[in-house]
Amino acid sequence: MGEIFLIAIAFYVLYKLVFELVVPVYKTTTHVKNQFKNMRDNMQQQANDYQEQQTPKPESKKENGETLGEYIDFEEVKEK
Repeated sequence: MGEIFLIAIAFYVLYKLVFELVVPVYKTTTHVKNQFKNMRDNMQQQANDYQEQQTPKPESKKENGETLGEYIDFEEVKEK
């Protein structure tokens, strides 16, 4: 009779340990991991958006078939 009582107490303690310690810790760590993943994804997205804003756009305006702003004509000065 005493042996059954000790086994019942052991199962009760094990039940309490699992459902009041292990399960909440598992849920909490999973939640924290998801928050860090979301934060990392948001930071990466913001960095990509910032990079897109900072890169200069090449000028593609054309006038008479020539691209403006890329070539400057000059004349050589000949010494006498």
